[in-house]
Amino acid sequence: MKHSLCAAALLAGSLGLATATTPAAAQAIGDPNCIAPINFYSWKALDDKTVILTNRTRHDYKVSLAPGCFDLDFAMRIGIKSFSTSRLQCISRGDFLTVPRDAGFPGERCMITKVEAYTPEMAHADAVAKAMSKAPR
Repeated sequence: MKHSLCAAALLAGSLGLATATTPAAAQAIGDPNCIAPINFYSWKALDDKTVILTNRTRHDYKVSLAPGCFDLDFAMRIGIKSFSTSRLQCISRGDFLTVPRDAGFPGERCMITKVEAYTPEMAHADAVAKAMSKAPR
């Protein structure tokens, strides 16, 4: 009986330790701001500091980058370097967007600072901002 109590206490302590070391910002797959690397389907650069990622179910996510990737519009492909142990875990702050070397462009690595669901309102605001920046002054 004494050994089973010690084993139970040790198990409970180790489970508590495991949950304590899990990042508080870890997101679940059902979270609307979650895109898992395994579900990454396509991408579009808004500018050097913002990328829109699309998952396999055609939901868009706005990913902010720091300090930004140079000439992201001309990159032929990108990748996601996540520090999670599973490709099913959400991309989160601190992961990296990578741009491999292509056609004379050097490879780049940009830190992801924010991932959020890209709503139609956000898309409209970005389109208006882009149109305003191109307007003659």
